[in-house]
Amino acid sequence: MYVQFLGWVVGIATGIVLILALIVRVGMLLARRSPKRYWLPVLGLALILVPLHVFVTAPNAAAWLAIRMARTRGDEIFYVGPRIGADGRWILQERRSWRDVPADAETAPRDPNEVKSEFEVNFTAQDGVLLRGFLVPPPSRAPKFVAVLTHGLWRGALEIETVGAMFRDLGGTVLLLELRNHGRSQHATFTFGVDESHDVLAAVAFVRARPELRDLPLVLFGVSLGSAATALAAPRVERLAGIVLDAPIDSVGAVADRMVTGRRRLVPQWAWSDLKRALSTWSGTSIDEIAPKRELTRLSSDVRALVIGGADDARCPPEAAQAVFDAIPCSADRKVLWIEPDADHGKVWHDAPDRYREHLRAFVTAIVGPEHGS
Repeated sequence: MYVQFLGWVVGIATGIVLILALIVRVGMLLARRSPKRYWLPVLGLALILVPLHVFVTAPNAAAWLAIRMARTRGDEIFYVGPRIGADGRWILQERRSWRDVPADAETAPRDPNEVKSEFEVNFTAQDGVLLRGFLVPPPSRAPKFVAVLTHGLWRGALEIETVGAMFRDLGGTVLLLELRNHGRSQHATFTFGVDESHDVLAAVAFVRARPELRDLPLVLFGVSLGSAATALAAPRVERLAGIVLDAPIDSVGAVADRMVTGRRRLVPQWAWSDLKRALSTWSGTSIDEIAPKRELTRLSSDVRALVIGGADDARCPPEAAQAVFDAIPCSADRKVLWIEPDADHGKVWHDAPDRYREHLRAFVTAIVGPEHGS
């Protein structure tokens, strides 16, 4: 994939040089100037510039595009929020067809006349980024805890509906957070979880500001990119009761290495260091220095933790989940590691919904007590 992109960049850049040279040549002919050996130096210049395009132009163009594309994919961009049936049950929704989405859906501004969900809430991160979330109370009783859920890269609140419904059925008020650049939250520079952790903190501040939720046990949940943002934010959250990390990112650099140079070979090894350097430049942060597992060592030992992974997850493999689990400083009786056989990245709740629900039930029961966790 990257080799094809590289070929396009070199071809286009070389073509631009030749077109400019042709324009200059035509101008010289019109001015009745005819220098000797015009095209040979031009071709030599184009050839000399090829290494520059390979090691500078192409990786920077790819990194710029990658940063720009870190947003919700088009078939989920029009998600307007959870649907609750007349019986109080959460009606889970599915991804929409690509054919039903306009080509400019991902970049079009939000229609001011768009119907909003009754559960939609908005709040602002500390750096001024406006965020959207969906706050859903439990079916028919006062909430016993509050859970802030964060989705993965290229997704949105729709991705975490299933887990949100499970937490809600266990008696919690749930906030489905849409990270910056995703869903209908405001666009900002993508930073692989660093600035996105401000979004998690803003969501926590929002629920803590509501009188009915202020003193309830607080649970944080994150999947994939959401796990990184959650892990980076968690040590700064006071009175945190529990944290659930699904498809947990141990190190952003390590995950990127696995994604682009692993079994799918998206980027050749020889080009990856240049591309990684460009990604760090365009995002304003070194991806090799973003280590959620390191930040998790700063958690209070009173926090309860559930770490979930899939045995077939190539991006966040079982050993990464183990490393994240080991980094959490609470005692062995306060944390659980669950690796689901045959499950892929962020697919555990789809592949094993009943076991997922039971793990969440045990986790919540340990926090709020048996009379409330069932």
